[in-house]
Amino acid sequence: NSPKSQYIDLWSMDSCILYLLVRFFSMGLMGFSSTAWLAPHVSVGIFSAVIILNGMHQFNNHLQGSFDGPCPFSGRYILQNMYKPGNPDMTVAKACIFAGMPAIYMIGPFLIQVLILKS
Repeated sequence: NSPKSQYIDLWSMDSCILYLLVRFFSMGLMGFSSTAWLAPHVSVGIFSAVIILNGMHQFNNHLQGSFDGPCPFSGRYILQNMYKPGNPDMTVAKACIFAGMPAIYMIGPFLIQVLILKS
């Protein structure tokens, strides 16, 4: 595992995931005729802020060495260290959250598509 590359990897992954959410938010704004002209500008502004703030966050993590070892919030790390003193255990609730992450991230876009865009 290349610990120093985890910061850039997390920055790019988070940015890609958040891009899709910002895009769906923008599509929701496009659904209203009064805010359609504003949607592209708001989207660019929000996504630019996301990229910059997320980059600063990951740079601070890099300076602190937060991920120089194993990633402490990953499912693999939690499973490997179960029942060891001072380590969190993998519960059924945590396993459901890990497994359901793709669906959880799509709740907002789904609601925008159905309730605002009517498609």
